[in-house]
Amino acid sequence: MDLGDLWSRLGQVVASAGADPGAKPPRGLLEQIIHYITYQPVLTLGIVFLITLGMLIPAGQMEENIEADLSMYLPEGAEATEIMDELSEDWSSDVVIIFVETDNREDPYDPDTGEGSEDNITDRRILVEMSAIEGDEEYGEEDGALDWSKDGSGKDDGFIYAFSISVLIKELNSTPPRIVEAAELQAEEDTGLSLSFDDDYVAQGGAYTIPSQDRINEILNQTTNNTINKVVTDTNGDTIWDTAVIILGAHPDADEEELIERINNAIDERPSDRRRTKMTQTGIILVMHDITEQATEDLNKNMRYSIIFIVGMVFLLQRNLKILPIVLLPVFVTLIWTFGIITLLDVRLSPIITAAAPLLIALSVAYGLHLANRIAEFEHNEGLRAAIPDAFRTTGVAIVLSVITTIIGFASLLISSIVPIVPLRIMGATLVIGIACAFILTVLMVPNLVLLLRYKKKQMGGWQRVGEVPVRYRYPIVAIAIVMTIISLGMLSAMTEPPEQRKQQETDVESLKKLYSYSDDFNAGQQAYLLIKGDLNDTDVLDGIDALEEKVKKIPDATPMTIVDLFKSVAVNVTVTTCTWDELLPGVDCPSQFEVVLYEFTGTYWEFIHLDDNPEFQRRSIRIFYDSLSPEMRRMLMNSDYDRTLLMADMPFLGRTETKRIVNAMNSIVDERHWIPGGSVTHVTGMAAVTIIIDDATIEIQKDTLTVSIILVFITISLIYRSPRIGALAMIPIAMVLAWQPVTMAGLSSSGAEAELGMMTSVVSAIVVGVGIDFSIHVTNRIKEEGESAKGIASSAEHTGQTMVEATATTCGGLIAGVIVPWFTGFFSLVILLLIYAMFTALFVLPAAYAIVNGVSGDDLGPRRPSVLMTRLRQRLGRQEPLTAESL
Repeated sequence: MDLGDLWSRLGQVVASAGADPGAKPPRGLLEQIIHYITYQPVLTLGIVFLITLGMLIPAGQMEENIEADLSMYLPEGAEATEIMDELSEDWSSDVVIIFVETDNREDPYDPDTGEGSEDNITDRRILVEMSAIEGDEEYGEEDGALDWSKDGSGKDDGFIYAFSISVLIKELNSTPPRIVEAAELQAEEDTGLSLSFDDDYVAQGGAYTIPSQDRINEILNQTTNNTINKVVTDTNGDTIWDTAVIILGAHPDADEEELIERINNAIDERPSDRRRTKMTQTGIILVMHDITEQATEDLNKNMRYSIIFIVGMVFLLQRNLKILPIVLLPVFVTLIWTFGIITLLDVRLSPIITAAAPLLIALSVAYGLHLANRIAEFEHNEGLRAAIPDAFRTTGVAIVLSVITTIIGFASLLISSIVPIVPLRIMGATLVIGIACAFILTVLMVPNLVLLLRYKKKQMGGWQRVGEVPVRYRYPIVAIAIVMTIISLGMLSAMTEPPEQRKQQETDVESLKKLYSYSDDFNAGQQAYLLIKGDLNDTDVLDGIDALEEKVKKIPDATPMTIVDLFKSVAVNVTVTTCTWDELLPGVDCPSQFEVVLYEFTGTYWEFIHLDDNPEFQRRSIRIFYDSLSPEMRRMLMNSDYDRTLLMADMPFLGRTETKRIVNAMNSIVDERHWIPGGSVTHVTGMAAVTIIIDDATIEIQKDTLTVSIILVFITISLIYRSPRIGALAMIPIAMVLAWQPVTMAGLSSSGAEAELGMMTSVVSAIVVGVGIDFSIHVTNRIKEEGESAKGIASSAEHTGQTMVEATATTCGGLIAGVIVPWFTGFFSLVILLLIYAMFTALFVLPAAYAIVNGVSGDDLGPRRPSVLMTRLRQRLGRQEPLTAESL
């Protein structure tokens, strides 16, 4: 036998594996499809696994497409989003923070005993340590400095600017020589006047480095507290500054992973002679990166708990090992196909995509259980081969309807006018793709696995009595459901208001802990920006900015900063003179007797530009000041055309109400009057405003997706069953479950899960409608088969009840991995509880509603059957045998 004959023989063996040569020829389209799917089980499963192998690599690469970028969550079309887009043309909203702590923070100084640390952030050696991290004229790229290029572009080093107490001191230390040079040059060229600066003032200027301690103290005495308090603080009240921050503005095109690594390296690799402080990296960029990494790691790690729970639950309920591969193999393949397809589509993914895995596990298990159990049910009377087409005609139809309605529920998340947040739309698309894959794989794999494993379901007693309950107790069941609904609707605010407190949850993420510390210590952490447009060379415009800033300062918990603060931080000692000697020759100094002093001034540069009302003098003086700033500082505060600047207000992480109060107060101030002559001020944008917008969008998304999905599902069921009455009855469980959502959210909030009930709650309604309708459809479809009589309704509840309980238990097991992960605890807890509600309402409330609508009662079922416990009790008493726990 040659190689060709061997290959041919092998193909015949594979093709005939699992085939039933005695099977009857298929009749009708459905049976033909099933025949082709199941005639050669090994070949069908082999093709599926080959496709799965091809999807393994892209599925494994999905995490590479996940980006921890706050801008992804900006709602499309919102005013704050449009302002943020405009702002990003000149500034970076991506901020990294290095938290700097001295020993004094933990060991405060006691002047009475002389004990404790006296390390002050403004000690020269500590400022040098900070400056070496940032970069200056002494420490550059080769020394590991982060912001080593000071041109303000960020193209070379990845950082547009650095701002800290050390940057402020370096900037003010190097400003005097630049002011002198710029002022003398412009005065001579434009006016013929001679400017002479105080010798001490000229001498005190230096390079862009940390100067002597005396010069440091002098600069600090000249600087406004408003500016200093943004970057240094005393946390223990011993009058020593013990904590500081280095704020780095990242270039929007920079690789965030690389920047994070560079910062960590700069901190870890500091020379021992420059280690005077403890430095920790934090900021929104790093926090989102760390949370994404932690959440993904936790989900992957805890997924095994879901698998163990599913395996244990299925085996406990079925007592049959064969059901495990029948149910679980399609689940694993569904995940691989779904994430493989998403990766191949090459879309930007957000961290919330990691929540899709537990959801898909839960959904896939239910389809497999329903189909496998129905095949086993028919197999008792018809044989395994004949049972498969009948299962597809009955439960298969219900599964198809479930898939359609589930996809409709999730598809509501794809409508951009309803869901303006892109990550939520991608989440919806992932779930739609996943449901489609789960259905295809259930059809291809489950019947073939049942055939190969010769699966038979063990019948469990007691379900007949369960099926009779909704008929015999129809009115009490409906009454209890209505009362529960009324109580829940009374707590509607729990659903229509986002969580109030979102701060200080327990966490092991170090960067998040430090962000909380930054919030507490500096009353900062959430940024709010006002984009100001106007001629920044005009004193009237600067006066408008100053007035606006003073007004914002009166808002509690808001700490603003503008270009005006820098004007007020620079000290000036200047004398303006002219010469009255007409015969003055070029290059000849003016004799002292002919020199006339026009101005003598000592004060801040802000006061200097207001010495004279002459607009030309003011414009020249302002431009001199701008020219004296380093390129990086100019880029941080204004654009290159000097017609746009920012009011940057910091606020701590507060509850939603307090954050909204500050944002609304700032917007009200903007609307109060026209602040900028010939210019304008936008409303608030930045993290604080975006957070409020996302919260408001979450409420609207939940309302709109709920409305759209319910309407579309109702229309679909009504059209398929050709009866609006059936469509309305099928919606009863879903309507009640959604009505019970407020009381559930209130309960979770009171238990401490409110920190996690955020943006993801906007997809809960779609999930509950999409998944919960499955239960209604299976019961409805079975009632259509059995009839709407008392026995038909009871039989439907009986036969679907066991599978529904199994499906719900395994579904909840699939979601358990998400509950364990802190970032998703509230979301998955809510979904699990609502799905349990959906099961009970479909199993009891829906059949009870059918019984009431059709006017049937428990009497139509015959006399009540005694329970197994009572039957055994009577038997024991009749034989007068002693009662024991074992006998009962």
